[in-house]
Amino acid sequence: QVSLQHPQLLHLQGRLGESLIEVSHRQIRFLASPCRGKQCIHAGWLTKGGDFMACLPNQVSIELHSAETAEFDAIAY
Repeated sequence: QVSLQHPQLLHLQGRLGESLIEVSHRQIRFLASPCRGKQCIHAGWLTKGGDFMACLPNQVSIELHSAETAEFDAIAY
């Protein structure tokens, strides 16, 4: 877990190599990754609670947890 309060760069080791994660302005994103397709990078910033992004080839994922900005896409009873 990391705080989004302060800008930072995170170097996470995955199956293929290192993914670079950027935290800035209370948002987080993949900045660089060793995967071929780079969909994780092109997906952009995670900004709301519940947002999720993964680099499947490198087996690195990010999930944004925040009670303040959580949004529901479905509720079942």
